[in-house]
Amino acid sequence: MTQLLNVEDAKRDEVLMECADRRCPVVLSHRLDSGWATYKSRILAVDSAGKYLILEQPMPETGQAPPELAIGEKIGVSFRRGHKKCMCCVEVAKIIQFDLEDGVVVPAFEVPWPEKLQEMQRRMYFRAAVPAGRRIEVCLWEGGAMDRAADDLKATPHHSGMLQDISAGGCRVLVDAVRDPCLQEGDTVGLQFQPDPRSEPLLLDAMFRHSEPMSSSRISLGFQFVGLETTLEGRRMLQALSRVVSAFLRIDIRRNNMHLNQHHNRR
Repeated sequence: MTQLLNVEDAKRDEVLMECADRRCPVVLSHRLDSGWATYKSRILAVDSAGKYLILEQPMPETGQAPPELAIGEKIGVSFRRGHKKCMCCVEVAKIIQFDLEDGVVVPAFEVPWPEKLQEMQRRMYFRAAVPAGRRIEVCLWEGGAMDRAADDLKATPHHSGMLQDISAGGCRVLVDAVRDPCLQEGDTVGLQFQPDPRSEPLLLDAMFRHSEPMSSSRISLGFQFVGLETTLEGRRMLQALSRVVSAFLRIDIRRNNMHLNQHHNRR
């Protein structure tokens, strides 16, 4: 079942106008030479002709370099709407100063009205554990993987671990402590894994978020998938991720129901 759906044009316009009215918070995905970066921003307004959205220039988070959004650059935009997450890809058209109110002016930029707006159920962003008894190996390349040729990836050293859990927004990977890649928060990595042996492996870019010791010999690495809304291939990967998450959640529900039935029968 397709989880990533195109929003009809009339509904898309309604959603974006509503977001502008309430200055909806958004997350921007931006590809840098050194890897991916994500920034918090908000939709400020719609231009008078209704052809552009105006977004606030994002402020960098602690430890990040100031974003340098140039005219012509493509960025991913995502935001929450009820129980769904909406996303689109836009191109920076103009750098401006925007008058909020009472003389307060903030740096902003204009983007053309998105041709497509897509949405996904937010439950796809809940963590789904890898089913018991299943081992899914993850290959990890520092610096990202989606824009690199297959032959380049094969020739580049990589780290490896086992998939622990997954959602449409990210995953956790278990690695041996002695093979900890020692990533820094915000580092871009490429991930490849094959959750379904009947399907092609998934290749995605992600940002390293945190690590957590699981035992004296194993570490859990947390990653956030990035840039999936900016390309056709990325959206295809997002579709595939949603199918994996749905399948894992169904398996978990069936096993929980089975355990409940067994417990009830023993009473």
